[in-house]
Amino acid sequence: MGQEVILSGDQLSLVPPGLFLINRLDTDDVDHALVFDSGNVLEIKIEEIGNKSVIYHLPKNKTLHSPTLGEYLKKRREQGDCNPQFSFQGKCVDQVGIQAAKSRLIKIHQRKEEYNWLFNNCEHFAYEVMTGKKKSPQLRSGMAVAGLLAIVSASSLLSSGNRRA
Repeated sequence: MGQEVILSGDQLSLVPPGLFLINRLDTDDVDHALVFDSGNVLEIKIEEIGNKSVIYHLPKNKTLHSPTLGEYLKKRREQGDCNPQFSFQGKCVDQVGIQAAKSRLIKIHQRKEEYNWLFNNCEHFAYEVMTGKKKSPQLRSGMAVAGLLAIVSASSLLSSGNRRA
């Protein structure tokens, strides 16, 4: 997407209509992937919310959740996150992409899958909606680091064992 764009929660209301893959930046270094439907371009639940923006996400230990942007930010503030920050990772650029994402979102909702950090986390969900492929870059990076640490630890143990012999 070029240069990373970071907005506060209040600034999200200024984003023109569109469908975006965004990350809520957390202080514990684990971002939370979301699908941000600015202006409700998916037209899901249109009678209830009109053209209000919607956040689609998969919270821990729950199934798909879809509050309006206002409801989502209110909940974040109640949980002590007074000024959440979001980075934009991708965007559906045309109506074909938006309709495909809507179809995938409906299918995911019908499956009623719960959060699972290894196989169905927030990134798996958001990437599946936006691209049709489940993937989790944070999990992949974490596993690569864990594998590297395991190799370094094993080699360190082997080295120290050889020096004692």
